[in-house]
Amino acid sequence: MDETAPAQQELIQLARQMVNPPEEKTLQKAIQLAKEYGTVQHIPLSRALELGKIMLRQGMDDSSILAAIISPALENQLPENIPQTPMGERIQKELGPEVMTILQAHLTLQQAIQKSSLTYSSTDLMTKILLASTKDLRGLILFLGQVLETYKSNRIHESANPENIAKQTLNIFAPLAHKIGAYALKSELEDEAFRVLNKPGYERIQAQISQQTQEKEKEIQAVVQKITKGMETAKIPVKVSWRTKNIYAIYEKMKRKNLNASQILDVNGLRIITKNAKECYRALTIIHSLFPPVPGEFDDYIARPKPNLYQSLHTTVLDPNGNPLEIQIRTEEMHQIAEHGAAGHWKYKGKTQSIETKIQWFKQLLAWREEMELKNFGSNANLLGQDKIFALTPKGLIIELPSRSTPVDFAYAVHSGLGNECRGARINGKEEELGTPLKTGDVVEIITRKGQKPMRDWLSFIKTERARSRIIQYLDLLKEEIPRRTGLHIKNETVESDHPATILVREDDSKIRLAGCCNPIPGDEIVGILSSTRRYIIHLKGCPGTYHTPRIEAQWNQDKSNNQLLTIAVLCTDKNLLAQLLAEFQNQRAEVIKASVKANETNIRLIIRAKIENKDHFEQIKNQLLKNPHVLRVNRINN
Repeated sequence: MDETAPAQQELIQLARQMVNPPEEKTLQKAIQLAKEYGTVQHIPLSRALELGKIMLRQGMDDSSILAAIISPALENQLPENIPQTPMGERIQKELGPEVMTILQAHLTLQQAIQKSSLTYSSTDLMTKILLASTKDLRGLILFLGQVLETYKSNRIHESANPENIAKQTLNIFAPLAHKIGAYALKSELEDEAFRVLNKPGYERIQAQISQQTQEKEKEIQAVVQKITKGMETAKIPVKVSWRTKNIYAIYEKMKRKNLNASQILDVNGLRIITKNAKECYRALTIIHSLFPPVPGEFDDYIARPKPNLYQSLHTTVLDPNGNPLEIQIRTEEMHQIAEHGAAGHWKYKGKTQSIETKIQWFKQLLAWREEMELKNFGSNANLLGQDKIFALTPKGLIIELPSRSTPVDFAYAVHSGLGNECRGARINGKEEELGTPLKTGDVVEIITRKGQKPMRDWLSFIKTERARSRIIQYLDLLKEEIPRRTGLHIKNETVESDHPATILVREDDSKIRLAGCCNPIPGDEIVGILSSTRRYIIHLKGCPGTYHTPRIEAQWNQDKSNNQLLTIAVLCTDKNLLAQLLAEFQNQRAEVIKASVKANETNIRLIIRAKIENKDHFEQIKNQLLKNPHVLRVNRINN
């Protein structure tokens, strides 16, 4: 007898309860494929069935549920190779190409996490997860479901360190579920991880809350009846239910307010489901006529939805005993999205999200990363240092680079051959110069040309040692060819050819560009190098970007004032100093273009971008700023 038969039947019964259930015949095909290929990989079918049930409970669409059943049998497979395998061909033929898309997104995400260093900060790892999820967000929901499955099947205790996984769940995976709006999934992940980390505490709170709920059940039912009767009188059709907060949320509140479980009065909450948004507001009016509302405890997320599409009315009232009672009012569709986030959205739309919606999600998630960095600056100073960026290839491969890396660094990180033949780049679909600094989330397409060779001027802006070593390695092989190719003959670092021996730097000269790596301003000692586009790039004397490169003498044009953009860092001890410092810039005739504040536990760093006339002008501003007792240091920094 098949030991998994009851679990298979439970899965099918659960599917039948869905609003738009998947076809049983297709479910059976997925189960059969999981069984066949799972046996080869020594992966029990029970895992596939448990994950399928989790995704059904999350309200996922048909393709996601089928992908969940198949996914355990594809562990450790390369996502790009799967479609060409016999199993991949069967999946596409029998279950559909969309299932394959979700599986590839899921495996790409798994791969990104497995390759992550143990020294990664939570925020960096989270960023990799978010970026790996851009192709299809359902891959992320499936991954989070898989994390939950490790707890449900007790597989977590087979790992070398269950506590580390549980901490990762609380610090990364549950917050991710929360951010994409999958609150039911988030609550389950939190409770399961809490039980691993503090089983006695979990069981103690569970027992206290169970007892408290039993004692209050009659009171809660009386409130439900009163609301139901009030809605019937007003002829507003509703469904009223009540819920208990998850155990970890209660534990967090106990810690925050220094209370025990019996002192938490709002462990239960009511949910009212209406037909449409108009009925939500009518229901709110009835609630406030039946129970006194608590002042300041009302939020309208219907008129102002959260970025993750969450909509609901939140109010807190006093029950007949004078205790606070939280009530949420929403439509059925709002409820599905509230419980399951992106999953609920797919259930109602019935198809994959549009590109625009995915971009909206992606921008929101990246904004969250920045928010997380600011919140965590005290515990991890490296986050504010912005020392890493994560850019994407057009196929969704994540490339990790140092901050302010360029398309050339990106190209060499992908493959040395790609770097050597790089002649241009498109960043987010727009063609940009090869020296353009990249940002986290940029999609970079490298434009190549057969016969293209590395250029000396690339050394002036690249950030990675890999790119620098490959370029120098190539140039060293061609030392004899370089003068012939550029038309330059080097003698005492001065050019002797038909090019000028000295460059006169003027801001209106289209043949001259100031280097972003060292940010020279009038008054600085400078040199120039000739770029591949036949423009002169001006650097500070001694800038590393001019090493291994023929240099041309250069000097500033003194005939007129050259206002130059300069980025200035001001280290101080008072975060309220920004307005005062900006006023000082104005007093010194320096136009401020942009200003921002970054902080850690002890100091504040103000980053100010301003138009500066020359080096003397900067020194004058610096001296004035340093007169303020709260200002510790003033420095020029690279753009």
